[in-house]
Amino acid sequence: MALDVSPDSGSQSETVVSTMRTSMGELKNSFNASARPTIAEWKKGNCQDDAGCTVQAQIRPPYGAGTPVTVEIQFALTAGTLTGKDLGKCTTQITFKTESPVWASCRVKSSAWTSWAEGTGGTFYKHADYKVLGATASEVQDMQNGLDSE
Repeated sequence: MALDVSPDSGSQSETVVSTMRTSMGELKNSFNASARPTIAEWKKGNCQDDAGCTVQAQIRPPYGAGTPVTVEIQFALTAGTLTGKDLGKCTTQITFKTESPVWASCRVKSSAWTSWAEGTGGTFYKHADYKVLGATASEVQDMQNGLDSE
């Protein structure tokens, strides 16, 4: 393999590094739409009163995403059926450092939950939506800081 390398002047290098820093900044809030974690197990309980519901689930890492990988999970509750009245949502993040499942939890506390729990109550369903983060803010910052040593 042969390469032609042309060194840039100092002013050109500053422009290249600035462009790279900007491009790296665009990775913030990126996500991998094809990576899908799955629920290994839902934990029962923690929803006995009108003060809210702690939703807990053991999450399997997305296949083929590699580690470490950070996943944002939004739990939601619906009343009566899978498509019933929205009782509230909460969001949390977990980071997989290995291929093993990880527990995630957050607390749903909403006026809809309180009203439902104080009123009819009954059966409710848990749901989970995922966003597999492409790069966390700290990872982007680390990459940008690495440019300072170049």
